Amino acid sequence: MQDQNFIQQKDALPQIGCQQIFTDNASGDKSSRTGLDDAFDFFREEDTLVVWKSTS
Repeated sequence: MQDQNFIQQKDALPQIGCQQIFTDNASGDKSSRTGLDDAFDFFREEDTLVVWKSTS
């Protein structure tokens, strides 16, 4: 299977209805996830959080 990259994800997410996209580039040892924090700050009760993990 071909690895996904951010450009493919950024193009695909709006096609499935995502209106706001937050990103993080972090290793497993990084405790600060600003994109995730921003998403939770933005999140409303009626929202759905979509997570797309990229493998490289």
